[in-house]
Amino acid sequence: MDVFSNGTVHLYSEGKHGVTSTSEEYRKFKCSDDKEWEMNYYGPSGHGDGRNPGGCKGFFQTLDITLLEIETIQTQMGQFKEFMSSKRGADDRSQKRTSLSDSLFELVTKLCAAFKLSEHYYISIAVTANGNLDFATGAGDGNGGFGHFKRKPKPVPQNPPVTRNNPHSRNTICDHPSCNKKSNGTISHDTHCNGQTPRWESHLIVNLLTPGILMAPLLRDCRSVVLASGTLAPIGSLCAELNLLPPPVGSSASASASKSKNDGDPGEDKADDDPLSTTTGRLQVTPRPLEANHVISLPKQLLALSIGHFPDGTPLSATYSNYSKAGFHDKLGSAIASIIESIPKGGVLVFFPSFSFLRKCVSTWQHNATWERLVSSKGEVVVEPSSSQSEFEEARALFNGTVERTGNCILLAVFRGKMSEGVSFNDDYARGVICVGVPFPSSYDRSISAKMAYNNEQRRFRKKDLLAGSEWYTQQAYRAISQAIGRCIRHAADYGTIILLDSRHCDDGHSYNQSGLCRAHANLPKWMRSSVRTLRKDMRREGRNDLVGGWSNLRREMKTFFQEAALHGASVLEKQNEEFKRKQESTSLSQDLAFDHKSGQWSSSQASPKKE
Repeated sequence: MDVFSNGTVHLYSEGKHGVTSTSEEYRKFKCSDDKEWEMNYYGPSGHGDGRNPGGCKGFFQTLDITLLEIETIQTQMGQFKEFMSSKRGADDRSQKRTSLSDSLFELVTKLCAAFKLSEHYYISIAVTANGNLDFATGAGDGNGGFGHFKRKPKPVPQNPPVTRNNPHSRNTICDHPSCNKKSNGTISHDTHCNGQTPRWESHLIVNLLTPGILMAPLLRDCRSVVLASGTLAPIGSLCAELNLLPPPVGSSASASASKSKNDGDPGEDKADDDPLSTTTGRLQVTPRPLEANHVISLPKQLLALSIGHFPDGTPLSATYSNYSKAGFHDKLGSAIASIIESIPKGGVLVFFPSFSFLRKCVSTWQHNATWERLVSSKGEVVVEPSSSQSEFEEARALFNGTVERTGNCILLAVFRGKMSEGVSFNDDYARGVICVGVPFPSSYDRSISAKMAYNNEQRRFRKKDLLAGSEWYTQQAYRAISQAIGRCIRHAADYGTIILLDSRHCDDGHSYNQSGLCRAHANLPKWMRSSVRTLRKDMRREGRNDLVGGWSNLRREMKTFFQEAALHGASVLEKQNEEFKRKQESTSLSQDLAFDHKSGQWSSSQASPKKE
């Protein structure tokens, strides 16, 4: 592979991802046009160099560059950025130049940080199609085909590579007819030009593999930091990722914080040499980190079920190997439709492991009875878009508007998508959440495999309390599930059902941890893990918390639950309103009081009314 100074590349046919293999992969799997193919990787391998973690040292060794040279470039880029900012104008061209200078400065800054802390970073070189894969692979002229993000190729002329031995290669006016036609003889580059539009674009990827480095300056500058979220658990692995360690025995977190802020010269750059050392001893241990329960009455307001079989009794496992099996999507659609038909009122959210799986389900269901059943039960089916923010807002508004107008709607979305994180679907907006499969991140994603290798290296050489790569990988799936199921049951009077559709979520009757909890539920949020029941095919009980009777009994259980939950939720809401009124009255009385600083007493701010 040759990477040129303007970001274009020549991709040879040899190697794992050459022209031939890339074209074959595109024709076989119909990849989207924005797919990246990795050419080179410099990062953790999982075992280091035998004595120390590896990281991205190899990248800088290949470039034969020193820290002084990178810092010099960083200084010059900072000066260039300031110069461009001073020349900033209101026109689009000026804005683009300023944006480019900001991006270049950010890249150089990241490279400088990666050089200093190479064991915590990975660097890779990847390519994407110029415009679309039809054009890049030679499958067409780029104006047709089946790419998901079809774009017209950018007619950027190829420039010669700048090497260490030839940093200023001689440019000449290109006399190729194609380039002359495009620029009237003003394009300057070397004789390698063949007049063709480049087929590929290259990307330099610099990724940090631990959040602890970003957390360190915050902890260094603040005496106290509060971390609060519904998805921080498990707390132990979070603290290990952030390098938050308890203070030494006999000291306190506040003392450690004071020491980290006050000891030594404030101007020292010691923290920059080892930023993770500043978080040592900062974790508060008394009181212990809090992992709270839910505010609702779980038996009365939550129906949580794991289902590992289809209505016909065959195993239900939404794994990649089952996606291509005949009839899988049909049976999955039938199962989801049966669950939704059992929810009498309100919106239902269905989360899928990926957009490709979601699209396949939608296309299959629209050509059989499933789609008609979904529309018949809830009136409208909204599919989460995978493109722009405006389309996301339109889909969200359509779902909310339909629920407000009719009281019902279905939303088909994906784990880790915009609908699954940060959006509240309280009350009738979500009376049911259906989670399909276990959303493991793609092991082929370089950022995922690099993080797993990084954790393994750090456990081997540095931090024994960090999760092993495979454990971290599993945890990411359950964090995504926690985010999705947290979209509903948003307050003390809310209620709903959560359905986990996959045999891997089911209690097998044998695997339990020391607390007696089913291992299949151990990674679920603390507030619900002990409330999940497993639906059995028949009347035989196998686990410790089963719902027997199969799919036929599921409908009856749903009906009973929603009748009772609605009544209980209404009573909770009534009590809350009464309590709120009492607090309002108490607040109005307290507003008539004033504090006397001399006497240290509260007294009425107004004269007491005379009694008649």
